[in-house]
Order: sequence, then structure tokens, then C-alpha cells
Amino acid sequence: MAGSINVYNPDTGKISMQPGGGSGGGGGGGAGGAMAAVGAVAGAVGSIYSGFQQSRSLKASAKAKELEAEQVRQQGIWTQIQGNEQRRRAMATQRAIFGAAGVTLDGAPGHLMRRSNQAAVLDRMMAARNFRNEVSALHADARQMRKAASAAKRSGIIGAFSSF
Repeated sequence: MAGSINVYNPDTGKISMQPGGGSGGGGGGGAGGAMAAVGAVAGAVGSIYSGFQQSRSLKASAKAKELEAEQVRQQGIWTQIQGNEQRRRAMATQRAIFGAAGVTLDGAPGHLMRRSNQAAVLDRMMAARNFRNEVSALHADARQMRKAASAAKRSGIIGAFSSF
């Protein structure tokens, strides 16, 4: 029977069907409706809280990615400085060795030094590009996390309204 509830009678020990029990209709419906409303509000608050917590977590992760990107950028700069210094020392060592041997830097020895320097410059340029790509990827990850944080807030709010 629609809109009826089972009621236990302790005097007879039997269960009988009684009208009512549907939300808004008959006996006990008002209390059940109030409990449903309280449950919906609690669910809405929980959904909003969850969305905002997820957003906060994603924003913290995005900030960590930004810090990591800055560290990678600084490491790239430091690596460039060290590479420049090593190249300068290697060139000076080559000049000293050639000079001590009495070899002039015209012709093949000079060409060899220029080629070595060119290779070192190309290596440095590739390393710089790799560092820039890594920094760019970390910044992109951070942007995606910030977008996801905004989406989490929206999702929590939408979820709250959908519970009514």
C-alpha cells in the first residue's frame, strides 16, 4: 500500500499496516521531513567543506610546484656559471699545454681549440634549453593545479545545491 507504514503492536505481537509515513503525509511525516531537511543541509555543508579543502590542498601543491620551478631555474643558472668557468679553465689549460710544447695556435691547434669551445657552447645551450623546458613544465603543472582548485570549489558548491 502506498503511503503506509508497518507498525508493531507489542500487546498482540503482530505487525499491521497503518496509513501515513510518506513524507508530508500522515503520521510521523513531519518529523521524517524535518530529518530529511537536516540531512540535506548537512550533506550540502559537507560538500562545500570538501570542495574547499580539496581546493586548499591543490593550491598548496601548486605553490610547491612554483617553488620547485624557481629552484630548478636557479640550479640552471648555477650550472651555467659552473660550465662557463670549467670551459674557461679548459681553454686556458689547452693554451698553456700548447705554449709549453712550443706549438703556435695557428692552424690545427687553434682550430681544435675553437671547435672544442664551440662544442662546449652548444652543450651549454642545450643544458639551458633543458632547464627552461623543465621550469616551463613545472609552471604548467602549477597552473593546472590552480585551475583544478577553482573547479573543486565550484564542484563543492554545485554538489551542495544538488543535495536539495
